[in-house]
Amino acid sequence: MNTLFHSAAREGGKYKERLSPLRHLLSFAAVVFLEVSSPVALADEPITEFMSPIASYQYPEDFGSGALARGGVLSPIASYVYFEWPGDDVLQLHSSPWVSYYYPGIDGPQIVLQGRVTGVGGAPLSGAVVSAAWGSVPVAATSTDANGNYALPLGVGVYELSASASGYAKSSRALTFRAGTPPQDFQLAALHAPPDLTRAARQPEVFELPPVGSLGERLKVFDGTAFVDIEPGNRPSPAKMTIVLTHGWIPQALGYEVPNAGVEGWPTTLAAAMRARGVTADVANIVAWDWRHAAEGPLPPEERTPGEGVLLGQSLQIVLGSDYSQPVHFMGHSLGALVNAAAANYLNGHRTAQQPVSPTPWVSVPMHITLFDHGEVSRVASSQVLFDGLTVDLGSPTAVLKYASKTLQGWKPSLPLLYVWADNYISLVGFYLPYTMNVALQKALGYAGIRFWEAHSYPMSWYALSIANPTDPDNPLGFKRSYEYSQLPGVSLPFPPPVAELSPGDAYHQQLWAANELALEPLPPQNVFQLIVPLFGNGADVIVQGVPGTIQIVGDVAAEVRDAAAQAGEWVRQGFDYVGKVAVQGGEALVNLYNSGVLRLRLRTTSPGPQNLVGLRGGQVTAQGNSGSGSPPMAWLPIQFPANATAMAFDFMVEGDPVEDVLVCGIGTNNLFSLEAKYIPTNGVSTSRLIDVSAWAGTTNELFFGFLGGSSANATLVIENIRFYSLAGPRLEIQVSENGTVLSWPLSASGYVLETTPTLTTPTWEVVTNAPTILVDRYVLTNSWSDEVRFFRLRAR
Repeated sequence: MNTLFHSAAREGGKYKERLSPLRHLLSFAAVVFLEVSSPVALADEPITEFMSPIASYQYPEDFGSGALARGGVLSPIASYVYFEWPGDDVLQLHSSPWVSYYYPGIDGPQIVLQGRVTGVGGAPLSGAVVSAAWGSVPVAATSTDANGNYALPLGVGVYELSASASGYAKSSRALTFRAGTPPQDFQLAALHAPPDLTRAARQPEVFELPPVGSLGERLKVFDGTAFVDIEPGNRPSPAKMTIVLTHGWIPQALGYEVPNAGVEGWPTTLAAAMRARGVTADVANIVAWDWRHAAEGPLPPEERTPGEGVLLGQSLQIVLGSDYSQPVHFMGHSLGALVNAAAANYLNGHRTAQQPVSPTPWVSVPMHITLFDHGEVSRVASSQVLFDGLTVDLGSPTAVLKYASKTLQGWKPSLPLLYVWADNYISLVGFYLPYTMNVALQKALGYAGIRFWEAHSYPMSWYALSIANPTDPDNPLGFKRSYEYSQLPGVSLPFPPPVAELSPGDAYHQQLWAANELALEPLPPQNVFQLIVPLFGNGADVIVQGVPGTIQIVGDVAAEVRDAAAQAGEWVRQGFDYVGKVAVQGGEALVNLYNSGVLRLRLRTTSPGPQNLVGLRGGQVTAQGNSGSGSPPMAWLPIQFPANATAMAFDFMVEGDPVEDVLVCGIGTNNLFSLEAKYIPTNGVSTSRLIDVSAWAGTTNELFFGFLGGSSANATLVIENIRFYSLAGPRLEIQVSENGTVLSWPLSASGYVLETTPTLTTPTWEVVTNAPTILVDRYVLTNSWSDEVRFFRLRAR
């Protein structure tokens, strides 16, 4: 059988439907017609292989009445259609004992079906409707009397029998009805009363997911094992305090892969340690800002930190609510500290420039700020340098630098304008902050052969120790001085601590000879407050005073050469964030930078014109413009790059409202530095980070500066003091004493290893395995060799 179709019977030379007593049935039920593929007549042989509940069998020849009379087909519902009509006597099949037909039986005698309808408790239901239907077609219906009784006349057949009453659930059953069918009683269950409705002035509560940045940045929550995306089922609780962990720069050009970078590293380690110490989800939310791809780069992307901070602040407020009032503990490493500071300023509604702030500030949220080595270390043309403007080496307690409180924060502050308590842990790079508790973790630099990244991460390892041992009597700081610890059962330490016990501005360092790494002691005042470190440190090798050709400009641009000596004194009094200090290698003398003129560019925006800017972001910058009104100001400076130039920097200042305009510096199509001007404090001098220009050393190229975006109408950008650095490597010094040979080199050269060889003819350099000691700001190694001649060198790792 392979074809479904509707068949007809032949009578008088024509085909027509022959249904016999099934004429009533087929108006109610679908009948499947099957074609038998074999043309052979079945004669009197019985048909046994067809068992369909509803079927029509078509045969090409009459197989005689004998096959049907003996009941060869056993189907409960069947209509047989033949090409040759077998006669009416054969088609009276409803009386056959072998075939059962499902049809209402209207042609047969009516029999009365009786029964009773009650409630579940047995009480009669008057007026209940009892109905019978065949398929979807009603056949008969009646109502119950005062005692719940009913009588329903029906023909023999199969029915759907139902009973229903107002206020009760309907009850249905299938019934094969014939003479002798017993009474059909129903018990109906009462429906529950409809709920009360009250009109209210409210809106549905909608969970808003935190935003995702253009580079995938997002806020994540700790689930007890790892940081995962925030969803409605695992959102931070607005009723609990919140701990925010923000990782720092993820370097891409250190010569080796930094292990466990991003939120999978120290944020996960500290979060797990705090959960194990009792800071459960009932005590505090633990979240982390995952900005991995925005934090990656061969050099620290400091210029991204203000915008990342705003996005972090927005995410926290969306997740916790604009009316959040619980304490917040920000913990940030390296550039993560700058991101946290910008987020706190956003949430508090405080501006350091013209950046966006929350329209609904958290006016009553106490904030605790923890900084871990908030400077940065990288390499520029194989020379190790420190980043973060005011950053200095912290090779020893005496290298802690105290800046005046009026120091200009610039566009990358490491602390917000408002906080309740702050602690500052420094192992490799960072600087003293006058309104925090400063902790020098100098033991990080005492390990022979340690990689500088491991030393840079030491503050988080030290803090993890303080979580594991919060009651250590030799350690007054760390985890025990936090909101989360003060909320644990049985803890009596107040937070913030009384000023008489721990005064902001004080400094501690590790006890040098103690085996316990947590053991701290106060720094002697003379080592902190009487230390004088020149702000300008290692001076630039070359300052651009002029250019060897014509400066090409677009828009409103002016250029002049200024005598910088007078202004330099004012900048020093302001505590100017000068990038020259970042090249310090220890022991260099101060270089007077301002005994000559410097080139100054002034770029001013006018009424916004048509957008003519292409590709500001990413690895390339391409700008097009004309000299007409509304063009963004741009300048191309022909510069002779010094032959020994490895890095450059420049100073800048913004006046007016830059709106969404961007400061851009580049060479050719290479975007070297870009910063949204709304994050630059107006009417104050700021500085760029060090920019690697080693690829252009000894060449003449165009240095591009632009004030781009076309959104402001009357803002001015001043560029000056463009300067280049050679960044010479550290110097190894040697002396002969009675105890042997004494070698020393700057602590800032932690990325170098000491090697020795007995000859330079065919040198075999070997690493000196003796551990050096730290003396003030230098590594010192004393040893004896049997050779009369011995050579030494420092090799970058």
